[in-house]
Amino acid sequence: MIANNLLGFFKTNNLVWGTLVIALILLSILAIVFLIGWKVNRTYPQSIEGLFRELKERYDRGEISKKEYEDIKRDTFKSVFQLKNYLKLFK
Repeated sequence: MIANNLLGFFKTNNLVWGTLVIALILLSILAIVFLIGWKVNRTYPQSIEGLFRELKERYDRGEISKKEYEDIKRDTFKSVFQLKNYLKLFK
């Protein structure tokens, strides 16, 4: 008798429970996306100047050699220049 009453309760409230489960899943996904975005924004430099500042700090700490520093700097300048030229095509 009790089992039938519980089963009836869940049958009549499937829409409510389904909606709550979907809402919980969506909120979890939004929380994960927010946390990932927050972590990425804190980790990576927001500008080219920040990138070069971080590169210079790594060189100063001795994490990279002079040759690596110059290679990365040259390649980054080249990439930024190409990107700026590419974006000019769409103005």
